[in-house]
Amino acid sequence: MKDRILLIDSNALVHRAYHALPGLTTKKGQPIGAAYGFFLMFLKAAAELNPKYVVFAFDTPQPTFRHSLYTEYKATRQKADDDLISQFPVIKDLISTFNLPIFEMPGFEADDIVGTIARRCEKEDFEVIILTGDLDELQLVDQNTEVYTMKRGFTDTVIYDLKAVQEKYGFGPDEFVDYKALRGDPSDNIPGVPGIGEKTATGLIINYKSLDNIYDVLEKDELNVSDRVKNTLSENKGQAYMSKKLAQIDTNLELDFDKNSAILGNFDRGKVVQKFQDFEFKSLLPKIPKNIKEEGQPEKVKPATFLCHKVTTQEDAANILSKAKEYGHIVFDVETSKLDRMDSIIVGISFAFSANEGYFFHFSNNFKFADIKEKLQVVLTDPKILKVAHNLKYDMSVLKTHGIDVAEPFFDTFVAAYLISPGDRRYSLDDLSFMEFGYEKIPIEELIGKGKNQKLLTECNGDDLCRYSCEDSVMTFKLYEKYSKRLKKLGLSNVWEKIELPLIPVLSDMELTGIKIDEKFLSVMSDDFKIRIAMLEKDIYKAAGEKFNINSPIQLKKILFDKLKIHEEIDKKTLKKVKTGGYSTAASELEKLKGSHEIIDHIMEYRELAKLKSTYIDALPKLVDKRTGRIHTNYNQTITATGRLSSSDPNLQNIPIRTEIGRQIREAFIPDKGNVILSADYSQIELRLMAHIARDQRMIEAFKRGEDIHTRTASEISDIPLIKVTKEQRRSAKTINFGIIYGMSPHGLSQALGITHEESKSYIDKYFEIHSGIKAYMENIVVEAQGKGYLETIFGRRRAIPEINSSNFMVRQGAERMAINFPMQGTAADIMKLAMIEVNKKIKDDEGIKVIMQVHDELVFEVREEKLKSAAEEIKETMESVCMIDVPIVVNVSFGYNWGELKPLTGLTQDDAAIQDEKR
Repeated sequence: MKDRILLIDSNALVHRAYHALPGLTTKKGQPIGAAYGFFLMFLKAAAELNPKYVVFAFDTPQPTFRHSLYTEYKATRQKADDDLISQFPVIKDLISTFNLPIFEMPGFEADDIVGTIARRCEKEDFEVIILTGDLDELQLVDQNTEVYTMKRGFTDTVIYDLKAVQEKYGFGPDEFVDYKALRGDPSDNIPGVPGIGEKTATGLIINYKSLDNIYDVLEKDELNVSDRVKNTLSENKGQAYMSKKLAQIDTNLELDFDKNSAILGNFDRGKVVQKFQDFEFKSLLPKIPKNIKEEGQPEKVKPATFLCHKVTTQEDAANILSKAKEYGHIVFDVETSKLDRMDSIIVGISFAFSANEGYFFHFSNNFKFADIKEKLQVVLTDPKILKVAHNLKYDMSVLKTHGIDVAEPFFDTFVAAYLISPGDRRYSLDDLSFMEFGYEKIPIEELIGKGKNQKLLTECNGDDLCRYSCEDSVMTFKLYEKYSKRLKKLGLSNVWEKIELPLIPVLSDMELTGIKIDEKFLSVMSDDFKIRIAMLEKDIYKAAGEKFNINSPIQLKKILFDKLKIHEEIDKKTLKKVKTGGYSTAASELEKLKGSHEIIDHIMEYRELAKLKSTYIDALPKLVDKRTGRIHTNYNQTITATGRLSSSDPNLQNIPIRTEIGRQIREAFIPDKGNVILSADYSQIELRLMAHIARDQRMIEAFKRGEDIHTRTASEISDIPLIKVTKEQRRSAKTINFGIIYGMSPHGLSQALGITHEESKSYIDKYFEIHSGIKAYMENIVVEAQGKGYLETIFGRRRAIPEINSSNFMVRQGAERMAINFPMQGTAADIMKLAMIEVNKKIKDDEGIKVIMQVHDELVFEVREEKLKSAAEEIKETMESVCMIDVPIVVNVSFGYNWGELKPLTGLTQDDAAIQDEKR
């Protein structure tokens, strides 16, 4: 079997990664996305291709021999972003850690180096594979050399051998350079022959094989092409041959290449792991290939750096739990038979009091959870013992379903990591152990396997489970030690102690309480939607003149743009194109085509109905817990960088708010008999916070007078009395008010309102003229973020915004919008969380009032009918008083017998009448 060598055209791969992947940064704000993508692809190729040797080739900053031939070579390329340039040293440093060679040669490009080594290795009977981000090296493909590259996106890869090149182009690799000589290459500014495009160039190469043949036949006047093509070929012969030289890879460089220096696996794994830790490449860790010493040896569980004790008797368990009083804290991790917090068996619980050892209570027929339940309850409710866990809400919920409460004080390293680095999303214990300590935890797959062979924790070896669980508790303790200090150092103690920590049991209770849904109502709705979707399908086929797969973007694109040519009805410049060619059929693009053809409206309605049917109408009944008859959504405390909560299974935030269909879906959320739904919704909270934070006096006074802020804005920018403002003018003003908060540009506003760019700019200018405080705030907050690299809410929640100093204009502009919005959105999130905590204190012991949902700025309760008025008054008063700012905080309260049909709850007398009317 031939030895295989992987040759990497590094510059092409780095550029592909930079433009294909999001602009990732480390926690310190260092751009790292291109480097991450580069090593993601290198390690993917190493795993799939299993090369014995690997070589990296780079360009140099100096001009190449091609610039001597043609001074305009690559002249059209924009200067690389500083964020990209800064990552090349990082990439080279990481390559050196793998102990692999880097080649670069002034005057030549990376693909010349790749070509030279490829041809040299072929002579030594190597199998050569070239990893690259573009297709220039296809000319090197032959019996021994293949090209491994990206098909689309970044990780969808393809291998080009002789057959694949022939199938793609209609000719082989030997003709590839001549093809480029004719067609040119815009990316490298290779001119080619003017007027000859892809189709003509392909035809010429297929028919005549080479540039020399084409010109030989042309001179004999036997070239079977149009006079136009003959003339341009004749007039640009010199340019064609120059283009060929520019496109031709030089395979004869004088390189000192020693294959023994390129052996993959001759590296120190510890050093590689440390570098990956420095740059936060946790997800790449399992992809690191084995080094030579490991090759051929069985996988061994690395020795623990702490002691693991398996506890199997009631007496030993009691002795260990008694240590909690001595230490004043206890770290615990509950291992369950499955992830369902309400329907799982507790397989075991691990405990730790230090970083030196862990204890695993392994429950079995001889040692049951019930045997230690009472003693565990005493420890976990002791106000003098700090309870520490990672993802405490889950453990708290599991224990509660088994009859054990976890009382304050407590500490959650999962939420602490989030508060310290919001927006990171890498908060798993595995990720944090690696990033904070360089420690590689046992992957769960090592314990339970994968796919069809996956087993339950109840089936795992007790010693392996002991090590796994003790590792969780010990690493949680180490994180607790680190994060408790870091929270104080960053000034996050107030948000941590007053908001995030006390919110955990509130969320746990909400999830366990759940929400009742009307399954019969949804069943009827599903049947109705099925009929409506079928009718829309017929309308779409009729408008298209044929049947096709409506859900296929490719087929839909052909119908809309190739057959119906709908794009010709509007300014094509406004439509986005996709990488595969043609116009996009995304919802945002179809919105621009609305009204241009009946098929567009049908497709948009079809998509909306189909999505809501599958996501909610048909999905909600499947989520009902058969024991409780309710849905138990999961509230995510660590997802959004702003501090807002999100939910999953189901995602309540994504149910449309203002559409009739969304209202119908909400009708399926109902209370138990004798209860009523009570909604308490913060009114325009972010605008009120904008007025306060920006200290804009005109907006502050308007809110103090209780005026409708959107009507006031419409009056101001249109210069008309309040009473003459129309609904349409108010709607536009609402878009402007919220658009300003989110940093909307004149272009964005013009699209949102369907007006010209000039009109939208005039609106914004007038708005800032009236609200000079808001304009000053927006300018100042961006400067503040640029200086500090982060911003804070009123309560001290932080959000790092390193992208605000990016050299990439689009990235920087997005960061500026983020900076403008975060203080309002983050403070609104803090206020909602405080409200949940304070309301929970008032209603915790009242079985007649339960908080069941939190969606956007709304808290939803299930209340006994007879308690509605008193509950509404208490909840409204509590929510409005959690924070005092320069404008009134207003909560609108409404009620009903389902979530979709709510009536305002206002005066006491009116309330009585409204309640009776609603019951009727």
